[in-house]
Amino acid sequence: MKLKNNVAALKLSPLVKIVSWVLLPLAAVLRFLQVNTVVDASTGFYIQSSPLTWAVNVLLIGGALAVMIYSYLSKDAEALQPLPYRNIGLFVLSLLFGVLLLLNAVKSLDGFSSAIAGLGVRSVKEMMSSGALPLLFQAVFALLSGVYFIFVAVSYKKGSLLASKHRFLALAPTAWIASRLLHMFVRKIAFTRVSDLFFELLACVCMILFFLAFAQTASGVYSTGMSWRLVGFGLPAGLLMLVLQLPRLVFVIMGSGSHINENHPFSPTDVFFGLFALALCLVLLRAPLEEPAVPEKKAAPQQKAAPEESTYDKIPPVSYGG
Repeated sequence: MKLKNNVAALKLSPLVKIVSWVLLPLAAVLRFLQVNTVVDASTGFYIQSSPLTWAVNVLLIGGALAVMIYSYLSKDAEALQPLPYRNIGLFVLSLLFGVLLLLNAVKSLDGFSSAIAGLGVRSVKEMMSSGALPLLFQAVFALLSGVYFIFVAVSYKKGSLLASKHRFLALAPTAWIASRLLHMFVRKIAFTRVSDLFFELLACVCMILFFLAFAQTASGVYSTGMSWRLVGFGLPAGLLMLVLQLPRLVFVIMGSGSHINENHPFSPTDVFFGLFALALCLVLLRAPLEEPAVPEKKAAPQQKAAPEESTYDKIPPVSYGG
């Protein structure tokens, strides 16, 4: 029995709304309380065991797994397409995300230069072990990703398929996140004991799978059976990133930067990725604000049918003699 995208009773729209309007605010508040009370900001490690830790873990990990399974089974996710839509919300979010990726590229390049100058690394092995090489990869792929998402923004502004033509650039966001993961693994630290690192790792894995599905479905390359991943991994990725970043944003606004670990600073890029992923899921599961502006082919003018011969003309003449 086929299970993938075969259960019509499982509607995705209520699930996306529950995650966006209920689970996200609840998990963000609990995460804020957790960081404020049971996490040592100087190291990122848990100070003590707390029910808050279990609550946040259950909500985020359980919620992410539920979304993945639900999306895999739901018939609603069978033929989702990220393009073309004319949608001002997606246009603004993807444009800001693209611009922030370009700024992120500059920041990563600066970090790479500082690592090379400060540590005096010379060989490729030293560059890798110091984390300098992954930063260089991040800079390159963040630059390409920023350009790609500007094309995506133009596509949402015009309701066109412009971004689908840039198949090489479409892979850049996946490579950018893979570079971030590589940089995480270079650090010798216990992932399960540092809450920020653990949830960022989960978020990055979901982002890789989401970006890959986005590239395939938008470009039409090996896209069969991939559309469920837009919601199945996009929604958990957006949820995880926003739950991580919103408490940091609150601390920044309150002037309590001491609660933020220096290795896991507030990132506007991640915030706008989370907002874009959630907005895309909401738009995919309802009618677009406007129809895609794809020019329709004009039908060829129909030729006038030749007049039929009357039955009278077909009767042979009758000779009466005489």
